[in-house]
Amino acid sequence: MPDLVRFCTIKAVNYEFLKSLLTQAEAFERDTPAKDQQTLAGFTAWLGEQFRQTPEAAEPNGQEMIGVEIATFLVHLYRYTKLYSKKNLANTQLSTIDEFSYMVILIDGPAPTKTELIERNIHEKTTGIELLRRLIRGGLIEQFDDPTDRRSQRLKLTEQGRQTIFQILPRMDEVAKLVGGNLTGAEKKQLAFLLKKLHLFHNQIFMNERDVPIETLIERLIEEK
Repeated sequence: MPDLVRFCTIKAVNYEFLKSLLTQAEAFERDTPAKDQQTLAGFTAWLGEQFRQTPEAAEPNGQEMIGVEIATFLVHLYRYTKLYSKKNLANTQLSTIDEFSYMVILIDGPAPTKTELIERNIHEKTTGIELLRRLIRGGLIEQFDDPTDRRSQRLKLTEQGRQTIFQILPRMDEVAKLVGGNLTGAEKKQLAFLLKKLHLFHNQIFMNERDVPIETLIERLIEEK
């Protein structure tokens, strides 16, 4: 009988833990509707954020300061990436990571229009058009008439462009490894999950609500939390 009592006690404790875990899992699914993001690594990162205690969180303006730090460090990380990319793109036909980004999208998949390619790279139209002109003049990308809409043109790599991008890919893999720095494998997964979540949030604004005032976007964000 004592063994049975001990067994039931253990089961009761485990049941409470599992009940709490299931509650958290349900909350994670609500916060992360995209099925491809509902992974163990994603859940772990989300759970860590729910229970993480920071000194800033106790301060009245802590959340605002955290937002400033996130924006600042993301800008710095982009600049580090540009610096490393510039080094590894030396003596190639490409000079910037943006040119590499435009070309790598064209390796596979359906040929996009100019607008589609520019929007996928989160550029303003004037910036993207000038970048595409450089790549076209360099013989790396070519444009052709859309077979179903003669008013539109689509883009693809030239043979020269395809050879160039495959020569550069190993160099950019080195850049990616360096940008990951001293993070562990688990930390990289967590960071990738969080950055993708932020990307999906901001990409919807970029694609559909570019003209909406910042104040309106912030008010809606506060309401949704």
